[in-house]
Amino acid sequence: MEQVGKFFDAQADAYHAKTAGMAPFHVVTAARLEEGLSGKVVAIGGIWAQADMRACRDLDLTVVDVSPRMLEHWTAAGFQTIQGDARQTPFDDESIDHVVLPLILHHVTEGSWSESRRQVTRVLDEARRILKRGGRVWISDYSVGPAIYMAQRLASVLTKRILELAGIPLVIMHPQRFYERKLLDLGFSDVSTFRPR
Repeated sequence: MEQVGKFFDAQADAYHAKTAGMAPFHVVTAARLEEGLSGKVVAIGGIWAQADMRACRDLDLTVVDVSPRMLEHWTAAGFQTIQGDARQTPFDDESIDHVVLPLILHHVTEGSWSESRRQVTRVLDEARRILKRGGRVWISDYSVGPAIYMAQRLASVLTKRILELAGIPLVIMHPQRFYERKLLDLGFSDVSTFRPR
């Protein structure tokens, strides 16, 4: 994750200065999140795009990110922040009501397609550890179909090298079914999906 942290340190100013090109998607997703969140909330990798800051201030919200530069924005906005890794957070067992993973799981790759599957599992297992009984994990991410997933697998070594030339860490997008299976395997009992239109 060190490479990812450095990448987002370099991108922090530009990231926070622009409105995402997928704004309608982000607005709908943000509204869905905000109507479902309450209590102690941990947002890994920043607050969800297009967040309503007033709604966020009603929460006991902590933002966790590997990038100190990305956290500066949330600290300045008055939120609690922790520099840390989604795979090993400083929170006690069963202490959090909701964990939000907004568009970060495709970045947790450790540089390979197969390792990305293991690392996503570690992130979800950590979310399960810190969640209270009945707590919820919210995942907002890109998902791909089986053909594109296999193409990513076959091209991942070459893709990694090309992206490295531009200073970009490897990203791997998983199918929706991958996340559903992992959550069920980890003991989450109610797994549902929502596709913004």
